[in-house]
Amino acid sequence: FFGFFAMSSASPASASRVAPLLPLLSSPSLEKNGASSMAVSDFLDVCRAILPVVDNLGVAFAIVRSDVGGNIDRVAARLSSSGDVLTIEGFLEACIKDGDIRNNSGPTKALLWLTRANLFLVLMLENAARAEAMWRDAGAAEAAEAAAQASVGEVCTTVGECANAAYASTLKPYHGFLASSAFSVALLAVPSAKGFVGAMLGGDDNTARLQKDLSDFASKWRQVLESVKAKLEEKDCWFEDVV
Repeated sequence: FFGFFAMSSASPASASRVAPLLPLLSSPSLEKNGASSMAVSDFLDVCRAILPVVDNLGVAFAIVRSDVGGNIDRVAARLSSSGDVLTIEGFLEACIKDGDIRNNSGPTKALLWLTRANLFLVLMLENAARAEAMWRDAGAAEAAEAAAQASVGEVCTTVGECANAAYASTLKPYHGFLASSAFSVALLAVPSAKGFVGAMLGGDDNTARLQKDLSDFASKWRQVLESVKAKLEEKDCWFEDVV
């Protein structure tokens, strides 16, 4: 549905499922400004580490999980075939030189859809981190207070709203009728507030800490993804094709 049908630091058993993702974002190449110096391998490491988190969100996200995993493999395969390509910018320049950037099964489209799928996921998590009503429904009063303080403007009240709002602004513009319909049906199976919070807590029981982990990860990962998107646009590889 997006164009194609782990590494993590050790963390305490009590950490949320999101906590192991945060150290990966401390990679120097990801913290630098822009994708010109961003290592493709560091970018893929975070993408791989997100997969177990997506697995815990249930069947509603199976489409996303399959797509992200497949596109990681395609980008990694192109990367391994050219040892001198290390950065996102260098990767795109190599793909342009190959002359097949519009190939739907090629590495350029793989990076494009990998970025879009991750923007969907990160925006959904960002929405959830700010969804005061969702945290209250899950019985997490402290997290709800933190979410209320972080909220700006209109916010979601349920996990379904968080997911659908993220979909509308990231993937839906590039989906035709069939893909959009299938994705909308899949999102009907998103977990309840308690189910979502329980899945994200992992071995932790501190919902306020989970809310902060979600907020911190979403903020940092979104900056990285926006940098990759900007580089795709700069290289005329942010294609508007509808699938």
